Amino acid sequence: MKKLVAILTATLLICVGTAFGEPITKLKANSDIRIAILAHFSHVPAWVPVQKGIDDAAKSLGITVEVSGPSDFSVAKQVTMFQGKIAAGVDAIASTMPDPQAFNNVTQEALKLGIPVMSVNADAPDSGRLAYVGQSNFMAGYKVGKHLTALIKGGKVMIGIHSLGAKNLQDRIDGIQKALDEGGDFESKVVEVTTNLVRAQTLVESWYQANKDAVAMLGVEEVSGIAIKKTIERNELGDKVIGASFDLVKDVVQGIKDGTMTYTVDQQLYMQGYMTVQLLYLKVRYDISPADIDTGATIIDKSNIESAMFLAENSYR
Repeated sequence: MKKLVAILTATLLICVGTAFGEPITKLKANSDIRIAILAHFSHVPAWVPVQKGIDDAAKSLGITVEVSGPSDFSVAKQVTMFQGKIAAGVDAIASTMPDPQAFNNVTQEALKLGIPVMSVNADAPDSGRLAYVGQSNFMAGYKVGKHLTALIKGGKVMIGIHSLGAKNLQDRIDGIQKALDEGGDFESKVVEVTTNLVRAQTLVESWYQANKDAVAMLGVEEVSGIAIKKTIERNELGDKVIGASFDLVKDVVQGIKDGTMTYTVDQQLYMQGYMTVQLLYLKVRYDISPADIDTGATIIDKSNIESAMFLAENSYR
């Protein structure tokens, strides 16, 4: 009987090892796996928790993850970098896709060569990517706008954006404006602030000086959020103008704590980096297909700033 059990066990192990493709012994070694991640915002503060998530996942798996991106917002440069990763023969690619069409051809090219492709943080669903890890940007913007309408019922609002043309940021603006249209008598103005923080501060300050009847200034990313915080602080507007942003960068978090900012929204950037690497690893090693992950939109204000601040300071939020 024992001999029969041993034979059946051995047979089962052989079947499990081969039923879904190559035998276990022929799977690619973790040390040989190379994943490329491309980002349109790797040069700004919000990338820090994404990078930490990537690094932690890569270290835990023992794989190589190469991160790159343009030094400024340039979809064309990012697509060229994408093509370079295909030519280099990496095992998988994840990319932010801030343009709804620009990544279609390179994504299809990679997939035809057997290179899995996912989008992270900014999505282009029509590209054919296998999955998306990131925030639902329209709904996040809508949540930011609804939170404002719960605080005030109308007035002049500035919406800051560092890169006009970035689809994920425009989706946030669209969500905010829909909420404002539904929630009161608001007049909103979109202001491009650029990714240069010094320039951003100048542009936000100039807008405020020309619109001193403003009731709120909202940034759809951290550069405009920091610039808004500096303007409110400089002009002592903490009790006059509502300031809001996206993400948990140091200046914005400190602003909420000291009262120069009212709230921000967390998209759990660490999770975006960590889960993207994990999903691509599973696809490369075991051919397990990745699935979409919505990393959420949590409002952070005075009520929960302390716990969020600790995690943000350690690059987990």
